[in-house]
Amino acid sequence: MEADAIAANWQRSFGAVAPIGHLCRSALQERWLRIHSLPNGKRYASSPDEYDEILARQNAAAATVLGAGSQCVFFCCEFPGEPASQVLDLLRLPHASFVMVPELASLTDYYEAIQICAAVVSWNPGGFDAIIRACADDEVGPVLFAT
Repeated sequence: MEADAIAANWQRSFGAVAPIGHLCRSALQERWLRIHSLPNGKRYASSPDEYDEILARQNAAAATVLGAGSQCVFFCCEFPGEPASQVLDLLRLPHASFVMVPELASLTDYYEAIQICAAVVSWNPGGFDAIIRACADDEVGPVLFAT
């Protein structure tokens, strides 16, 4: 899918907010869903069992919201000057699968310092475990799935 089509679809569904979690949380409060990945709101996993819990909760929520096997758009953000994102390696997608979406980056206050990339993917439970785990450990920038 072309960057223009991705940006147009996003803005038609979500308005003038960039696909970045904390911005969506503020602008789309009535549509925002917070999922605590660990019991009692614990932030970081400290055992294999806790990582299993994170993956189980995130996969269950995404399968419910996105639908198993459904096509969706995966957004990720990169900040120039930082080390190359691990997202492409973790998704095992070729660089050509991602498009830059500058129209959406321009919706942020820091658009000159951020790049928003997108790829059309199929959501499958377990298929994004490496990304979920990397997010849980703050090893990648903001990511977001949208239908």
